[in-house]
Amino acid sequence: MVSRFIGLELIFLRKKCSFWVVERFTRAREPPNNLLCVGKIMNENSVNKTLKRVLQAGSIWDLIGAIIFIVIHGILQKQLTPEIYPFYSIVIGSFLLVLSYLQFITSKDIRRYCSNIGVVICIRVIFATTVILYSFISEFLPAQFFAIASIDIIFVVLLVTFARSRGAFSLKELFIHQ
Repeated sequence: MVSRFIGLELIFLRKKCSFWVVERFTRAREPPNNLLCVGKIMNENSVNKTLKRVLQAGSIWDLIGAIIFIVIHGILQKQLTPEIYPFYSIVIGSFLLVLSYLQFITSKDIRRYCSNIGVVICIRVIFATTVILYSFISEFLPAQFFAIASIDIIFVVLLVTFARSRGAFSLKELFIHQ
């Protein structure tokens, strides 16, 4: 019999007639030997739901950022000097659109695209590090970029926490495609 603890409970399926019944056992009460343990399956589904929500929230966050960069900074501001600045804003906005799409697709099938989570983590860490280091060097960086980098760090912490919690994904699965 294979068993796995989730918190303080073991979750098993017992076949009764033609259907399965879920039974829970604590550490104090040991289960019988004729049960099928499904603790890992239930564990994985709850982690995937939370990770899916974090990925979808990150996708919405990057979509809003892409719209702001493309429309407000790239198209509507015509009086910027030099004229190359709107081009940079449109490039950054299109990059954020791709990142948003990547997170949305990953949230649809987390098990299949789990290495994309590692890509998103790397992108957010590089962006946050660049913004924070550049804020120490330049006084021209607007203050809202530091807040944006802080939000990206929060997304990184949430992604790593929920991807690694309860053994859902190993670091190798997150960063190296298998």
